[in-house]
Amino acid sequence: MPGAVQDIGGEAVIGIQYRSEPVRVLTAALPDVASALDYLLRYIASERSGISEIKHTSDVQAVGHRVVHGGEHFTESALINDCVQLGDAGTQSSRGVVSESIERQSGSVLDG
Repeated sequence: MPGAVQDIGGEAVIGIQYRSEPVRVLTAALPDVASALDYLLRYIASERSGISEIKHTSDVQAVGHRVVHGGEHFTESALINDCVQLGDAGTQSSRGVVSESIERQSGSVLDG
């Protein structure tokens, strides 16, 4: 299940995609990474998520985590390769579906 949490440390924007359903965009005050993980686990295990296979947080067997910080040179996701390691953003950026959906929808979620 792909997902992303942006803007941890304030009013975070959470995007979660389950199977072929559209990305769900949520917002929550998440002061740190531990809070974000706790929020995600509790949401996934809740009836509200619609994920019938997970009834309790202990049903989750693994979680992947990616920290992104590209500084001034990398403003989008990038595959780690020789160009990236040398600091050349070039044409190596590649944005994910979930991140793009969050960006498209978050303006209306946060502003509306």
